[in-house]
Amino acid sequence: IDPERYIQTHDNSLRLDLARIVSRLNKQLEGADFILMGPGRWGSSNADLGVKISYADIYNTSMLIEIAIPRNGADPELSYGTHFFQDLVETNIYPLALFPENAETVFNKAFFDQAPNQLASLLPQYSDLSDYIKVISVPEVSQGRLLRVVMSANHNQALAYLHQYED
Repeated sequence: IDPERYIQTHDNSLRLDLARIVSRLNKQLEGADFILMGPGRWGSSNADLGVKISYADIYNTSMLIEIAIPRNGADPELSYGTHFFQDLVETNIYPLALFPENAETVFNKAFFDQAPNQLASLLPQYSDLSDYIKVISVPEVSQGRLLRVVMSANHNQALAYLHQYED
């Protein structure tokens, strides 16, 4: 979910629609490796703080990334998946907080902005919301490479990079 567009809309019915689309993508992508990225706190009951979903809406993902977009000069407080942390741990879903505006963060926003959106091919009935939700096929936009993520809880750091797939 595009965090900036999500924050800019104050239409709660649209925000709930976006959560429903995430749930449908979760079911449709079962068996595939995919990452969910979105604004603020995944699972918050307050849609102003993040995407209002439950564990049942995201259980097939490999990683849950909460993107902190500053408001009024301050970073939002992220949950690191605490709304369903035990479920995430038991199913090996990795929570990650991303602070793209932090001076120490290197975030290739252009990759996400320029990559083609696969939403219409997966859920054509929601193609009108492709400005809010983007589905990227990493192998298709990177000459068959896959995304790898290395995380260090001790250093509170993560690195995502493209890696050539080898059989």
